[in-house]
Amino acid sequence: GEDKHIVEDQITLQRGEPPVFTKPLRPVRVPEGNSVTMEVHFTGIPPPVITWYRDSFEIQPSRDFQIFTTENSSSLHIPEVFAEDGGLFTVKAYNKFGLVQCKAKLNVEEGEIKEKEVPPEFRSLTRDTKAVQGEPVTFDCQITGTPPPQVHWTKEGHPLPESPRWKFIKEDSNYTLVIYEAQPLDAGVYACVAINTVGKATCTARLTVERPEKDIPPPTTEQPVESSIEPPYVVEEPQMVDVEEGEPVHFTCTIKGKPHPVVTWYRNNQLVKPSKYFRMDSSTEG
Repeated sequence: GEDKHIVEDQITLQRGEPPVFTKPLRPVRVPEGNSVTMEVHFTGIPPPVITWYRDSFEIQPSRDFQIFTTENSSSLHIPEVFAEDGGLFTVKAYNKFGLVQCKAKLNVEEGEIKEKEVPPEFRSLTRDTKAVQGEPVTFDCQITGTPPPQVHWTKEGHPLPESPRWKFIKEDSNYTLVIYEAQPLDAGVYACVAINTVGKATCTARLTVERPEKDIPPPTTEQPVESSIEPPYVVEEPQMVDVEEGEPVHFTCTIKGKPHPVVTWYRNNQLVKPSKYFRMDSSTEG
């Protein structure tokens, strides 16, 4: 009787079941830059060994391909999918009673990468400025950020409204405030404020307006106000210059107009900003 029980126990211990997928892999379509999880459920006695493959190459667990397996399920998680991650995925389940596999495609849609959000940052700053009454004034700054920030200008902490006396210019990541003819009432602290979904940045500069050495004479009755207005026109164009590499170079341009026009310089259709490489000087004499 005792020997019979031993034989029955041995038979019970050897009894098993081959692996079966109760939930096989399913095809997945995901935009590039998103995360994705592929999953299978299975049965088997003893619990089968699970192996993942992409295009016939075994996937080794890593930070980019995270594999989680229990006695009856296994999942592959990709935190950030790129186009080259797409392909035919295979899961194999094996124990000593059998081997099964299932396959499904991962399609990655290109061109929809989710950009990493970055708060606004000033790459070049506007600086304190002194101007003579009647002269044009410009404040320039360069701002980066993802998503692109909303930018506005303030004076003494109050939003600067639209006005025929000044203009707001945006070119790519460059932002400029132009005051056509500075007046004493324009003096004060100006700020460029950049805001996006993940942050805010502010750059300030003070404008000081000085009165001219000689008062500007008022228009006479013989000279109507209209005659003192002239559109800008070029008197002398910049000339071609040959210089050795590393040597300084100077370009001159004479422009007339009433009131004094605001002048900006461009290189290869790109706005030239004041920096340690470029310096712009202007006078009201042309």
